[in-house]
Amino acid sequence: MQSAPEYRPEYCERLVRYFSAPAYREWTDTVWHSNGETRQERPLRLPNPLPTFEGFAGEIGATTALMRAWAIAHPEFAYACERAKDAQRDFLLQNALLGLYHTAFARFVAELVCGMEGAGAIMDEDSVTLADDIADADD
Repeated sequence: MQSAPEYRPEYCERLVRYFSAPAYREWTDTVWHSNGETRQERPLRLPNPLPTFEGFAGEIGATTALMRAWAIAHPEFAYACERAKDAQRDFLLQNALLGLYHTAFARFVAELVCGMEGAGAIMDEDSVTLADDIADADD
């Protein structure tokens, strides 16, 4: 059985870098028409895998419970976790606003994984604007 890894200060930078991955990748799809001479090029976007704390923990041979303990014992790691959570929220919002996620899935992830209460109101087409929601949260 593998023993739990010891905390290392370099995990702070690795964590933030892991969560700073691009939200999506772009490429051009070429469609050839039946006459074989003309073509149409379409820009496409595909979301990259959402970075998660579970994924990072697996990369370093740890668990999320162990990472929570590190965050309690090491303020610099707690700060890195907050930065990672912010990057994760931004990643999710970028892909959701570009329509790269199904709305119900984006709402689920925003509320349950990212802790964004009321995300359903932000992501519904009939909701008030994002700016209004942010202004209400600041009150």
